[in-house]
Amino acid sequence: MGGWNSGRNNRGAGRCESWHRVELTYLRKHNFLRPGRRSTLWWHRGGERTGSIGFYAFEDHAELHYSCNGEDVVQRIDYRYTPTNFGSQRMWLECPNCYRACGILYGGRRFYCRRCWRLTYASQYEDWWERARGQAEKIRAKLGQPGFIDIDSTHDFPEKPKWMRWHTYRRLRAKDSQFMRAYENGFCHIAAAFFRRHG
Repeated sequence: MGGWNSGRNNRGAGRCESWHRVELTYLRKHNFLRPGRRSTLWWHRGGERTGSIGFYAFEDHAELHYSCNGEDVVQRIDYRYTPTNFGSQRMWLECPNCYRACGILYGGRRFYCRRCWRLTYASQYEDWWERARGQAEKIRAKLGQPGFIDIDSTHDFPEKPKWMRWHTYRRLRAKDSQFMRAYENGFCHIAAAFFRRHG
Protein backbone atom coordinates (compact mmCIF):
# COMPACT_ATOMS: atom_id res chain seq x y z
CA MET A 1 0.00 0.00 0.00
CA GLY A 2 2.86 2.38 0.72
CA GLY A 3 2.64 5.49 2.82
CA TRP A 4 2.38 5.96 6.56
CA ASN A 5 3.56 2.94 8.59
CA SER A 6 3.08 0.48 5.72
CA GLY A 7 5.20 -2.63 5.90
CA ARG A 8 5.48 -2.36 9.65
CA ASN A 9 5.29 -5.88 11.04
CA ASN A 10 6.89 -5.47 14.45
CA ARG A 11 4.31 -4.63 17.07
CA GLY A 12 5.64 -1.82 19.23
CA ALA A 13 3.94 1.00 21.05
CA GLY A 14 2.92 3.90 18.84
CA ARG A 15 0.34 6.67 18.57
CA CYS A 16 -3.09 5.92 17.14
CA GLU A 17 -3.14 9.28 15.38
CA SER A 18 -0.17 8.38 13.15
CA TRP A 19 -1.58 5.11 11.78
CA HIS A 20 -3.94 4.40 8.92
CA ARG A 21 -7.34 3.39 10.18
CA VAL A 22 -10.63 1.85 9.11
CA GLU A 23 -13.44 3.44 11.17
CA LEU A 24 -16.88 1.91 11.47
CA THR A 25 -18.56 5.31 11.95
CA TYR A 26 -17.04 6.59 8.69
CA LEU A 27 -18.11 3.46 6.82
CA ARG A 28 -21.67 3.82 8.05
CA LYS A 29 -21.86 7.53 7.34
CA HIS A 30 -20.81 7.06 3.71
CA ASN A 31 -22.87 3.89 3.18
CA PHE A 32 -19.78 1.76 2.52
CA LEU A 33 -21.35 -1.22 4.33
CA ARG A 34 -24.10 -1.85 1.79
CA PRO A 35 -23.67 -5.47 0.63
CA GLY A 36 -22.19 -5.63 -2.85
CA ARG A 37 -20.66 -2.16 -2.76
CA ARG A 38 -17.01 -1.69 -3.71
CA SER A 39 -15.37 1.48 -2.44
CA THR A 40 -11.94 3.04 -1.95
CA LEU A 41 -10.67 4.47 1.33
CA TRP A 42 -8.09 7.24 1.05
CA TRP A 43 -5.80 8.62 3.75
CA HIS A 44 -4.20 12.04 3.78
CA ARG A 45 -1.75 13.78 6.08
CA GLY A 46 -0.75 17.42 5.75
CA GLY A 47 -2.74 17.70 2.53
CA GLU A 48 -0.84 14.84 0.87
CA ARG A 49 -2.21 11.40 0.10
CA THR A 50 -0.49 8.70 2.17
CA GLY A 51 -2.35 5.55 1.13
CA SER A 52 -5.51 3.85 -0.04
CA ILE A 53 -7.26 0.49 0.09
CA GLY A 54 -10.20 -1.13 -1.63
CA PHE A 55 -13.16 -1.85 0.64
CA TYR A 56 -15.58 -4.57 -0.48
CA ALA A 57 -18.78 -5.05 1.55
CA PHE A 58 -20.66 -8.35 1.94
CA GLU A 59 -23.60 -9.48 4.08
CA ASP A 60 -21.60 -10.70 7.09
CA HIS A 61 -18.10 -9.37 6.46
CA ALA A 62 -15.94 -6.97 4.49
CA GLU A 63 -12.68 -7.38 2.59
CA LEU A 64 -9.73 -5.02 2.49
CA HIS A 65 -7.79 -5.12 -0.79
CA TYR A 66 -4.41 -3.40 -0.93
CA SER A 67 -0.75 -3.82 -1.80
CA CYS A 68 2.04 -3.79 0.77
CA ASN A 69 5.73 -4.12 -0.10
CA GLY A 70 4.83 -5.55 -3.49
CA GLU A 71 2.45 -8.12 -1.99
CA ASP A 72 -1.25 -8.10 -2.87
CA VAL A 73 -3.25 -8.49 0.33
CA VAL A 74 -6.89 -9.48 0.82
CA GLN A 75 -7.88 -9.30 4.48
CA ARG A 76 -11.28 -10.44 5.69
CA ILE A 77 -13.01 -8.40 8.43
CA ASP A 78 -15.99 -10.14 10.01
CA TYR A 79 -18.91 -8.22 11.54
CA ARG A 80 -19.85 -8.72 15.19
CA TYR A 81 -23.15 -7.85 16.86
CA THR A 82 -23.89 -7.17 20.52
CA PRO A 83 -27.31 -6.63 22.12
CA THR A 84 -28.37 -3.14 23.19
CA ASN A 85 -30.66 -2.03 26.02
CA PHE A 86 -33.44 -1.36 23.52
CA GLY A 87 -33.72 -4.91 22.20
CA SER A 88 -31.78 -4.33 19.00
CA GLN A 89 -28.19 -5.11 18.04
CA ARG A 90 -25.10 -3.00 17.63
CA MET A 91 -22.65 -3.74 14.87
CA TRP A 92 -18.86 -3.88 15.30
CA LEU A 93 -15.79 -4.80 13.31
CA GLU A 94 -14.05 -7.94 14.54
CA CYS A 95 -10.29 -7.76 14.93
CA PRO A 96 -8.81 -10.52 12.72
CA ASN A 97 -6.04 -11.14 15.28
CA CYS A 98 -7.73 -11.27 18.70
CA TYR A 99 -11.40 -11.46 17.53
CA ARG A 100 -12.40 -8.56 19.78
CA ALA A 101 -15.33 -6.37 18.73
CA CYS A 102 -14.09 -2.85 18.01
CA GLY A 103 -14.97 0.31 16.12
CA ILE A 104 -11.57 1.06 14.57
CA LEU A 105 -8.88 -1.10 12.98
CA TYR A 106 -5.35 0.23 12.51
CA GLY A 107 -3.09 -0.75 9.66
CA GLY A 108 0.39 -1.17 8.69
CA ARG A 109 1.03 -4.53 7.05
CA ARG A 110 -2.30 -5.87 8.39
CA PHE A 111 -5.27 -4.20 10.05
CA TYR A 112 -5.76 -5.08 13.72
CA CYS A 113 -7.27 -3.39 16.78
CA ARG A 114 -5.48 -0.87 18.98
CA ARG A 115 -4.73 -3.44 21.69
CA CYS A 116 -3.09 -5.87 19.29
CA TRP A 117 -0.80 -3.13 17.97
CA ARG A 118 -0.28 -1.79 21.52
CA LEU A 119 -1.13 1.73 20.40
CA THR A 120 -1.80 4.69 22.66
CA TYR A 121 -3.61 7.99 22.15
CA ALA A 122 -1.69 11.25 22.02
CA SER A 123 -4.01 12.61 24.74
CA GLN A 124 -2.59 10.03 27.17
CA TYR A 125 0.65 12.04 27.19
CA GLU A 126 -1.08 15.35 27.93
CA ASP A 127 -1.54 16.93 31.33
CA TRP A 128 -5.01 16.58 32.85
CA TRP A 129 -5.82 20.24 32.27
CA GLU A 130 -4.77 20.00 28.61
CA ARG A 131 -7.12 17.05 28.17
CA ALA A 132 -9.92 19.14 29.69
CA ARG A 133 -9.28 21.84 27.09
CA GLY A 134 -9.39 19.22 24.35
CA GLN A 135 -12.81 18.06 25.55
CA ALA A 136 -14.07 21.65 25.53
CA GLU A 137 -12.76 22.12 21.99
CA LYS A 138 -14.73 19.05 20.87
CA ILE A 139 -17.93 20.45 22.38
CA ARG A 140 -17.45 23.83 20.71
CA ALA A 141 -16.66 22.19 17.39
CA LYS A 142 -20.07 20.46 17.53
CA LEU A 143 -21.63 23.90 17.84
CA GLY A 144 -19.79 25.26 14.82
CA GLN A 145 -16.79 26.82 16.55
CA PRO A 146 -13.77 24.65 15.69
CA GLY A 147 -10.29 25.73 16.63
CA PHE A 148 -7.81 26.11 19.43
CA ILE A 149 -8.93 27.46 22.83
CA ASP A 150 -6.47 29.66 24.71
CA ILE A 151 -6.77 31.20 28.15
CA ASP A 152 -8.26 34.41 26.68
CA SER A 153 -11.10 32.64 24.84
CA THR A 154 -12.37 30.35 27.60
CA HIS A 155 -15.65 32.30 27.99
CA ASP A 156 -16.40 32.68 24.27
CA PHE A 157 -18.95 29.88 24.16
CA PRO A 158 -20.84 29.72 20.81
CA GLU A 159 -24.53 30.52 20.52
CA LYS A 160 -27.12 27.76 20.19
CA PRO A 161 -27.52 26.46 16.63
CA LYS A 162 -31.07 26.73 15.31
CA TRP A 163 -31.34 22.96 14.88
CA MET A 164 -30.28 22.08 18.47
CA ARG A 165 -32.68 21.64 21.38
CA TRP A 166 -32.26 23.95 24.35
CA HIS A 167 -31.90 20.97 26.71
CA THR A 168 -28.97 19.64 24.67
CA TYR A 169 -27.39 23.08 24.40
CA ARG A 170 -27.58 23.71 28.16
CA ARG A 171 -26.10 20.28 28.88
CA LEU A 172 -23.18 20.92 26.53
CA ARG A 173 -22.62 24.37 28.00
CA ALA A 174 -22.51 22.93 31.53
CA LYS A 175 -19.95 20.36 30.44
CA ASP A 176 -17.91 23.04 28.70
CA SER A 177 -17.91 25.15 31.88
CA GLN A 178 -16.66 22.19 33.88
CA PHE A 179 -13.86 21.46 31.43
CA MET A 180 -12.86 25.11 31.16
CA ARG A 181 -12.69 25.53 34.94
CA ALA A 182 -10.32 22.58 35.04
CA TYR A 183 -8.26 24.07 32.23
CA GLU A 184 -8.07 27.51 33.87
CA ASN A 185 -7.11 25.99 37.24
CA GLY A 186 -4.39 23.88 35.63
CA PHE A 187 -3.09 26.80 33.59
CA CYS A 188 -2.91 29.04 36.66
CA HIS A 189 -1.18 26.31 38.64
CA ILE A 190 1.48 25.86 35.95
CA ALA A 191 1.91 29.62 35.55
CA ALA A 192 2.34 30.10 39.30
CA ALA A 193 4.92 27.31 39.42
CA PHE A 194 6.80 28.92 36.52
CA PHE A 195 6.97 32.32 38.21
CA ARG A 196 8.09 30.75 41.48
CA ARG A 197 10.98 29.06 39.72
CA HIS A 198 11.98 32.15 37.74
CA GLY A 199 11.34 34.80 40.34
